[in-house]
Amino acid sequence: MVIPAFNEAAAIGRCLASLREQKYQGFIDITVVDNGSSDATADIARGYGARVVRCVQRGVVPAREAGFRACRGDIIAQTDADCRVSPDWISSIAAHFAAHPADIGVGGTVRYLDEPLWHRPLSGLGWLVNAVWQSVAHSPATIHAANFAVRRDALAAIGGYGAALPDCGDERLLLSRLQQAGHVSLSGEFPVETSSRRFRGRLIRSLLFEFLISTILSLLLYNITHRTAGFRRAQVRSEVGMTPGIAVTAVSILLLMMLSAAAYAYFVPNSSMFGKV
Repeated sequence: MVIPAFNEAAAIGRCLASLREQKYQGFIDITVVDNGSSDATADIARGYGARVVRCVQRGVVPAREAGFRACRGDIIAQTDADCRVSPDWISSIAAHFAAHPADIGVGGTVRYLDEPLWHRPLSGLGWLVNAVWQSVAHSPATIHAANFAVRRDALAAIGGYGAALPDCGDERLLLSRLQQAGHVSLSGEFPVETSSRRFRGRLIRSLLFEFLISTILSLLLYNITHRTAGFRRAQVRSEVGMTPGIAVTAVSILLLMMLSAAAYAYFVPNSSMFGKV
């Protein structure tokens, strides 16, 4: 399995401790890819018995590719350094592939720890869309990098993770490439818990910069030019709460949107926003 890590000394110990408690009786090859950390990430990983591979090319996609090349298992499972997995995580993944030999990959669900209120509708909507898509198309609409597994031969057949993929939105592009090669499923049998540090106290940054610019715009540019745009997400390594300034900004934006809608409906009699006026 592959865990990319950059300055994750504060979190990776909990992740590796949960992996050390796995009930799976087969071979487990844990590879932590140190992506240029300046803290004790690599030493902590070695202390838990993980193989540490250094990747000098900065970015989560090159790090996953380096981990894939170093791993020796037939199934490549991936999670993030700030995640915690259940004791039956690996055995559940192995059981899925045994029960579904036609599947070349499977995505699992993710639960955010201490998730901020504003983000819960978004993650709930994402789960609902994926569940409906799986029910209709028998394949997920997207996968989460924190909880995904793929057969080694299938990943090798599509050229690996693809070091040229953008760091933001790479999961969607990887899924698309895998779906062209075989069947990918979604399963709720092996959920993963992950940190909400990227969202806590960062409402504006998460919506505007992380989602709209770093992810959506990056994917659009890649699909048009087949080249990465160089957008990178901020390396968030601390848990913070919503500061009063951010809370006021968020409430102000919501109030402005509501007042704008009301003004539009009032000053434009033919508006159908609230029905016939």
